[in-house]
Amino acid sequence: MGQMGLRIGRHLVIRFSAVVLVLLAQIARAAGTSTPPACWSADGSMIVTAARLSDENGIYVLDVEGRKREFIPFPHEVLALEPASVEGSVYVLARHSDGRCYLWSASTMGVAARISIRSVYVGDSPSATHFDCSPDGRYVVFASGSGSDIDLWRIDTVSGEEKRLTSAKGKDCSPSWSPNGKWIAFSSERGGTGGIWVMSPDGSSVRRIADGPDRELHPTWSPGSDSIAYLVKGKREGIYIAPISGGKREQIAVGGKDYCAPVWSSTGKWIAFVYGKNPANLFCTPVDKANGWGPYYQTTFDRAKNLRTDLRAPSWSPTSDRLVFTTFEEGRMSVRVATMTAGHGAVCRDVYMSPGARVGKSGASGR
Repeated sequence: MGQMGLRIGRHLVIRFSAVVLVLLAQIARAAGTSTPPACWSADGSMIVTAARLSDENGIYVLDVEGRKREFIPFPHEVLALEPASVEGSVYVLARHSDGRCYLWSASTMGVAARISIRSVYVGDSPSATHFDCSPDGRYVVFASGSGSDIDLWRIDTVSGEEKRLTSAKGKDCSPSWSPNGKWIAFSSERGGTGGIWVMSPDGSSVRRIADGPDRELHPTWSPGSDSIAYLVKGKREGIYIAPISGGKREQIAVGGKDYCAPVWSSTGKWIAFVYGKNPANLFCTPVDKANGWGPYYQTTFDRAKNLRTDLRAPSWSPTSDRLVFTTFEEGRMSVRVATMTAGHGAVCRDVYMSPGARVGKSGASGR
């Protein structure tokens, strides 16, 4: 009886452990739920987002009023979207079932094709720039590697050729292509603490432009390609601007912690950034009036008081001061557009709201 009882006890422990592991896995998946990305089409007339809205998981193309125009079935979790210069096309960063991330090209005709052979390094920042394309849409630059050995690579989207652009020790990531096509800015750990560097599109002429005492991350270009806004982590945490010709950096937003990657508007008038935790909120500040302490215009609605902290990088319209982004509150995914005006701040509205929508991860389980 003693041995039989021992065997039964061991069996129960094993079964109990298995149940606990399953529950922990489910909790981990639930905790990993992320807000889906959104972006404008290249001409600013449509909004592209990834979520389960009404049909099935995939990529949705909406008009500015939130009406569905096109649907692209897509089997993988979509982490980031960026419009391609080719009309009706977008670049997609997708996480596959094996956990690796790859770049895809998708068109509103319902066709999607993988374009990267190497996996894309994503890191742990949900609002970072993980890849960027050249202004003409011919090339896409991204980070790839593992551990502390992360380098930048460039894909020729016509030939499929992948070229390594950096090889320095440490992480080179968060690439951002200048609007004039002449430079690629990126964050690099070469030389010690993370800094903002620029290089030519072929990987030559590498130089550092921001040389502060703290970690400098996630560069975004001004429309004139003469300045870069970036995130600083450390004692002087916040959002800053530095000219690429060198010179003193300017404070855009400082004080407190929990800033995320900035995004410069296509008109050059505004910089958007996510700040805070539980809730996190999206703010915009006018570049010509920013002094480090405002003015800030909040564009998120503070309805549920528990807005998710992992807002993805918002997307500015290529033709106006309109910002599109998504939020996830109380099990509901919203696609929102904020129109920024001088003196009045943000006029924000929901263009689509899906009650109980499953967002983020494509596939039956949701994320």
